[in-house]
Amino acid sequence: DIFSKGNPNLEVESEIAYEMRIESTLLEPVLLIASAFRRDVEDMIAWAPLGEGGIWQPENIDRFAVNGGELEVAVSPIDRITIGTKATYLSAKQTRKELVYDDGVTKQFQDNTRDAAFLPKVTVTGDVTYRIPSGFLARMEGRYVSKRVNYYNNYSNYPEIQTVTKELSRVFLLGSRVSQEVIEGLEVFIHGENLLDREYSEQFGFTIHDRDFPRPGRTFTFGLKASL
Repeated sequence: DIFSKGNPNLEVESEIAYEMRIESTLLEPVLLIASAFRRDVEDMIAWAPLGEGGIWQPENIDRFAVNGGELEVAVSPIDRITIGTKATYLSAKQTRKELVYDDGVTKQFQDNTRDAAFLPKVTVTGDVTYRIPSGFLARMEGRYVSKRVNYYNNYSNYPEIQTVTKELSRVFLLGSRVSQEVIEGLEVFIHGENLLDREYSEQFGFTIHDRDFPRPGRTFTFGLKASL
């Protein structure tokens, strides 16, 4: 490939992570888990046209830092019913060497710090489960994900190059599952996803203008599950 090659001089990515975690059952039957954490990554590897003649090759050019916290609560208010919820908050930043000028001969780069790509700031999940000894289970599940961003090169003012931002909208999804154990190790189930029939994507596409990867609307799955 004349446009890209490997890089034998790559350094290993380095990471330092800290976490403080507390678990408590003092308010029984409530289980409470809380944590706070930080993660720093240096020399992150990314493809960039930094090689001789503008050849694309992997380079140690990115940095990443995230501060976050998580709170998880589980409770059984009455026999056979369990309620659980978990909320995560992330404040994540990335620093990247972005291409800002390329006339085919000269390339110019600039270090820019932005919100980290792909990561939502807030994620909240919750479920209510009803279970009886005969092997019957019914569960309702909810998940909220805040908006996410990704970055793309814009060549409309070539040779000047701009970095443009694309967003995946926040979304709330509702799902359910009902199952019954027929015999030991074998259950029949029906699983529902996206019960509110939301239009959403969980993964970015390859360009600023594409439709990303749309997920299906309301979906139900029937099946048998065997456990050996």
